[in-house]
Amino acid sequence: MNETSVLLSNTCNQIFSDFVTPSVLDDAEDGKWPQKLWANMEENGLTTPFINEEGSVPSLTWQEVFTIFYHAGYYCVPLPLVENVIANWVLSQLDGVFPRSLITLQDGDEILTIHGSESNKKVSGSIKSVPWGSSATYLLAVGEYKNIKKFILLDISTILKKVDVNIAGESRDAIELNSVVPEYIFDIPEEIGHQVIKLLPALGYSAKMSGAVSSVLDLSVEYVGDRVQFGRSLSKFQAIQQQLAILASEAAAAQTASINACKAVDSTENFNDIELEVAVAKVRSGEAAGKAAAIAHQVHGAIGFTYEFKLHYLTRRLWSWRSEFGSESYWSTRIGRMVMDQDVDCLWPNITSRM
Repeated sequence: MNETSVLLSNTCNQIFSDFVTPSVLDDAEDGKWPQKLWANMEENGLTTPFINEEGSVPSLTWQEVFTIFYHAGYYCVPLPLVENVIANWVLSQLDGVFPRSLITLQDGDEILTIHGSESNKKVSGSIKSVPWGSSATYLLAVGEYKNIKKFILLDISTILKKVDVNIAGESRDAIELNSVVPEYIFDIPEEIGHQVIKLLPALGYSAKMSGAVSSVLDLSVEYVGDRVQFGRSLSKFQAIQQQLAILASEAAAAQTASINACKAVDSTENFNDIELEVAVAKVRSGEAAGKAAAIAHQVHGAIGFTYEFKLHYLTRRLWSWRSEFGSESYWSTRIGRMVMDQDVDCLWPNITSRM
């Protein structure tokens, strides 16, 4: 961890430990926007780490930004941090348009229709799941005009949404667009590709899951150290120790896979080449999420299922995040197709070159 990552880690720990409280999480699940938390994150540059106050792009790496996503997962930050960071990064690679309002992304593969004349384009279509769609001002999505894919920036602040939530109580709204005038339409550079707004959020959610799994581990270790059964703490029982060892290995695997994918992003010049690393990170983090939630609830016993105990904030998010921006089956299928598309003699060199 370099100096920048340490600074980011300290900043995240301080802000999130102060402002992400059970009452804030409960209020967020009831639809109340955590304004103080968002304001502090904005003030410290956590919401747009790739863009400074002058609108230029500083030399921050994805491995460093991983630290922000990781802590957001660790503390269950109830905000579209991944979406806003990545949307602003994508815009920074285009025409440098940086709206000073919350931007979200679509969670899905829907392609909107761009129609009308060259001077009067409009957008129509539907998107099933928009994270925090009710709170966001803008949506960055993919559209198609004359069989050519484009990025579209839409003002959705006044568009009627079908409000919905995932099992963690996080906003996941549906939007219907009917001849909406876009704010901007962007050509997509070949080295970026339209799939980048699927790949990078998947990476961000992998990082968040790795943070949440680590938090589940710390919570479980603390609990078994405090809980006494049959005259000794639960941490002294071999069966508990074995389960925690498995949980620790899952936390390490999820974190390693996510960091490895961030390294791939940092080293690439063509974002179409990072799909394998991102797919592996999302699959591995998702597997860790499922195992971590199961082990944690076994270790905690009945108290783990109560709403008053904080474990549920983590496990409900892990169950939700593992299926968002591509489930394990989705990305496993993508990995299989990438392997099948290669010549048989390329498989082993391709694997070993990424180790």
